[in-house]
Amino acid sequence: MLIFFIITLTLPGVRNQGDRVYFYDARSLSLGGINTPLEMSGNPASLGLTGHFTLLLSGAAIGVNEKRGLRVYDSYGNNIGTSTISNNKSFDLHPEACSFIVPLKSFRVSVGYAPLWDFNYSYRREYRDDFYQITRIVEENHSGSISSLSASFGFVYRFINLGGEVGYLYGTRFREDRVIIPNQADTISRSEDDFNGSMKKLGIIINPNIHLRLAYLYSPAYTVDSPQGAEFKYPEKHILGFFYQPAARVPTKFLAEINYERWEEMLWVYKVGVEHLILNNYAVRYGFCIFPDYTESAVWTTVFSLGAGFKNRWYGIDIGYSYSKKDYTTANYEELGIEEKLRFDETTGIFLLSLSFTF
Repeated sequence: MLIFFIITLTLPGVRNQGDRVYFYDARSLSLGGINTPLEMSGNPASLGLTGHFTLLLSGAAIGVNEKRGLRVYDSYGNNIGTSTISNNKSFDLHPEACSFIVPLKSFRVSVGYAPLWDFNYSYRREYRDDFYQITRIVEENHSGSISSLSASFGFVYRFINLGGEVGYLYGTRFREDRVIIPNQADTISRSEDDFNGSMKKLGIIINPNIHLRLAYLYSPAYTVDSPQGAEFKYPEKHILGFFYQPAARVPTKFLAEINYERWEEMLWVYKVGVEHLILNNYAVRYGFCIFPDYTESAVWTTVFSLGAGFKNRWYGIDIGYSYSKKDYTTANYEELGIEEKLRFDETTGIFLLSLSFTF
């Protein structure tokens, strides 16, 4: 019973509602996930910042390494180290944000695709006796995601950009649990859910000059459900973003974004980034992001990112890389009824490539 509880309700990787996709494309990733004040971003108001037919294509390679260990104590109760009980690694290739923008004077329309929540996760643990012989192997595999196919529109009036988006949400969550015991038949259970739903966004970007840009995005609460009976509810979001480029200096943009999300308790997501332009066509970027987990607010993820880009009149190439680590130091395991002195170490590396074409 304890093993089942640990696998189904704990903590790293296993999420009833998946892990958030906190970035948009490669430029966004390399700036710590900031996208609200950027061109061609998750903010529909950003359509007004694009004056040409534009196609965006993105893809990512994501690797996760999670270790679970037991704290080891001596006879006096002193912690003398950690014994690793499982080391789970996974690697996946994912399509990321894609969109096509059509400008019509002061009006803009766009269609796009973007992943929102990621269910991919694998867990494996071996149990051994005093003679180091395997007595049981527990495996758990999750796959799937929730994504959005959206239609967006935008209006431009002088330095004010307004936009709205309606997205159709769809996705699949697949789970397989396997228990392997020597000299016995394997115990296997599988489940699969197909999700559908919809969401809306409203955004505004104020761009009075090339040195300053202010942005706001509002997304009301939405629900996705499945014919199999599963249902996920996501809260409303308020996102504020801006960038500032000092005048008469090397063209460097300083960006920041704050997300407010109303889960069972109020959660904040903080992002900062810097972009250096070189010869107007090349860019070097780096960023930072920190956010709490929505199922265990004491668990925080810290993200460091960097990237580069090239853009001319006809096409652009952006690459981004991020390294993130979840901190479980202050998580309250006693409330979950977990008696083992567990220690978690989860890191994620993401490499993302984006291509844009202008017609």
